[in-house]
Amino acid sequence: MPIVTVGLFNILVDPYDVFNTPNLWGINHSKPRKDNNDRLYKATDIIRIKPVTILTGSSRTKQGLDPNHPALENEQPAYNLALNGTNIYELRRYIEHAISNQKELDLVIVGLDFLMFNSLRRNRGVFSERRLEKQYIFFKDFINVAFSLDAVQASKETIIDSKKTPLEYPDYGENGFMPELNLDPEETQQRFTGNIFLYFKSPDSRYQLSTKFLDELKKIVDLSEKIKSS
Repeated sequence: MPIVTVGLFNILVDPYDVFNTPNLWGINHSKPRKDNNDRLYKATDIIRIKPVTILTGSSRTKQGLDPNHPALENEQPAYNLALNGTNIYELRRYIEHAISNQKELDLVIVGLDFLMFNSLRRNRGVFSERRLEKQYIFFKDFINVAFSLDAVQASKETIIDSKKTPLEYPDYGENGFMPELNLDPEETQQRFTGNIFLYFKSPDSRYQLSTKFLDELKKIVDLSEKIKSS
């Protein structure tokens, strides 16, 4: 019974937004753990939504391109499949995941950036091949998000954050689009300094262009051509 109770609690709160549980104001509408678990919840969103249009890339695409933009009015449902800190290999695998769940995928918009082709940028630790190209949630993912102690802590954080965070964006992240909210102009300098650090002082500043990752881009082009021809 305790295990079942923990599972039901985490499924109802749904801190990673993988069960499509209704978001209730003051209970679970604000999910601070969601953004950094995009490889998890976006894999399950694709299975559920089956978009005919996807926008993919790194956090620049994730925070900058809205699937509900009027230019995509006739390309719905559209979904933002971009991932934080992704390399080009991960990007290609998520496109294939989308294709496997939606044979009528019609449009793929790809945002590319310099860092995607850095051979030193490995797959993120939270990336898992085993959750991709399936039509159901991977069993290990289900166990982790329903019964783990980490999920209990995430549910607790969700409830606490929902009690103090206004319901200004009730549909935030539902289509994969997660822009920065409530930007403080006084923090502009801090954000700029952080980006300078990313490019010049972080591990990503040690750049080696990967021919293997360039080949991954060719594979994405081939996938796009197949989508056009079908």
